Formats: sequence, structure tokens, C-alpha cells
Amino acid sequence: MNACLGTNAPGFDGMSYQKAWPDGNTSLHPTPIQFSSPLTGGGYNQNYDSAAFEADLPRIEAADLGGSCNRSTGAGCTVIPPTDDGVPATFYPFFSVTSSPCRWLIGNDVPGLTANDFGKNAEYGTLYPQTYLRFGGGGSTLTRYNDFQNALGTNPCPS
Repeated sequence: MNACLGTNAPGFDGMSYQKAWPDGNTSLHPTPIQFSSPLTGGGYNQNYDSAAFEADLPRIEAADLGGSCNRSTGAGCTVIPPTDDGVPATFYPFFSVTSSPCRWLIGNDVPGLTANDFGKNAEYGTLYPQTYLRFGGGGSTLTRYNDFQNALGTNPCPS
């Protein structure tokens, strides 16, 4: 009997890491979910000034979970996660936007709908060091690379 038990850590080779995300390319591929930018303010009627892309892949690929990412130094951390064979996954989803009206998409480019894909997986930026209080207190801290981050400085898709 064949079965899957538990997780497949650290391999990223399941269906979610294939180009099977909704892209509207054929009648077999629906279009992805579209959503507007969130709003803020007292009446939730103000656009945010900026947006950022972030992916917590280093935390998922961490060496202490069986991966190759050293979260203390950033060595071995990759934007495209590795499969069980150690090669980059076939696909990793990314955000994009439509034009008018501007809407966000998640997944893959959608022909005739995607206006900007922000460089696809390059949108996640570079390793982002985060400072944490060390366990046990005493005021000491440690730095971990748990995320890739790319702060845009603008809001490319206001509501």
C-alpha cells in the first residue's frame, strides 16, 4: 500500500510547487482569485502608502527542519525552495496586478490580465535579517534570517 504519512519536509515538489496554479490559459485552468488592496484609517477608506513582498522561505527551509538554510548566516537560503532531490522547485507562486481597475492576483501570469508581475519570484527581494530577544532574557539579542523581503516604497495598486 502506498500512502503519505506526516510531512514531506524539506522537499517542495508537491502539486502546489507545479505550474498548475490558476492562470486562465485554457478551459482547464481557471483565472486566479482577484482582490483589492486593503484600506486603513478610521473609516477604512485610506490607501496604504506602500506595499512589500515577503516570503518566510528561510524558516521553512531551515536546517533544523532538515533543509539547507542556515538562518544564523543566511547560507543555503533560497527564494525558490528545493525539492527532495535538492534542485529548485518547478514553480513558486508570486503576486501580480491587473491594470484598470487595479486588482492583485496570486499564482502565475495570466495572459491578457497581468499588467505587472514585479519580476515574478524576484519580487520577494533579498534575505531580511530580523532581531529577536534571546531565550532566557537578560537583554541579549540574536539575528535570524527568517524571511526574504522587498519593500516597494509605493503602493502599486491603490483601491
